[in-house]
Amino acid sequence: MPEIAPDLTDKFRCVSVHWSLPVQCELPPGHREVHEATHPVTGRKIRYRRSGGVWRTEEWTGTSWRRLEIVPPGGYCGQRHPEQPHLACTWQYGHSLSRPHAAEFGGEWVEWDTQIPEPGPREGLRSDSVLRGVLFDQDAELRRLRELLAAEQDNELVTLREFAQTTQDRHVDVTVLLARYDLMACSEDAWDLGMSVLAALEGPQRPGGVVDVYAELENLQAAIRQRRLLAHLKAVGEPTTSGQVHTLYMRWGWRKTKPSHARDDLNALADAGLLVRDDSDPGIRRFRLEAAVVSAGTGGAS
Repeated sequence: MPEIAPDLTDKFRCVSVHWSLPVQCELPPGHREVHEATHPVTGRKIRYRRSGGVWRTEEWTGTSWRRLEIVPPGGYCGQRHPEQPHLACTWQYGHSLSRPHAAEFGGEWVEWDTQIPEPGPREGLRSDSVLRGVLFDQDAELRRLRELLAAEQDNELVTLREFAQTTQDRHVDVTVLLARYDLMACSEDAWDLGMSVLAALEGPQRPGGVVDVYAELENLQAAIRQRRLLAHLKAVGEPTTSGQVHTLYMRWGWRKTKPSHARDDLNALADAGLLVRDDSDPGIRRFRLEAAVVSAGTGGAS
């Protein structure tokens, strides 16, 4: 018999109905593919599925599930097993060929793939001259397609791929570099660093350009730190250590700087003749201003 119309008034019940039995699923909506209902004749519990090309009905006997032979809409597929002709596919007729055929035998499911028949000889292609002509045309067409593909790859595709990779690498490196520093907005340091980034992004691309941009920005950040550190030391007028300088950097908001940055900045100022290394205490090295720098005047405290 044809399937019944579902009861849509009950919002707490699945709307799926059996394709042959006059029953509606008794489970709540939103459950998985297997539906459950009560057989209208035997009163036993049944479960069925009608999705993905699977039309299967089973009845609970009290100890196990027993399959009921109820033909799906359109009938069975019916394709025979190539080695066991007594087995015929019981999926729905017209199911996807990507799904293996299946049938139940001896309480187990047996599956097999779709058998594609071998093509038979075509009339008119038995002549050797005709076959040679077909092969020649196919070979010529294959060579033409290969030449077109090679030309396309050598020109536009390769150029676009290289440009995209270079642009991505440059932007990633600059973004990572900027994330390493904590500069206050509208400060002189942020302005200098921002102008350098814009110049790097708008400048011409060149081999090794990403590495050069990275080095230039590193040097600029070091110069910013050293300039502000020297002005602070002139204002304070006391010797300092690398640990004190790193603490000072953290207080200024440069929280991503490392102790190595403080040591490198002090050594760079000492190599430039602006600071003097004081090793009078064997346990710690201090740095103090060069006398000529002190006599030249001090900058404002930071």
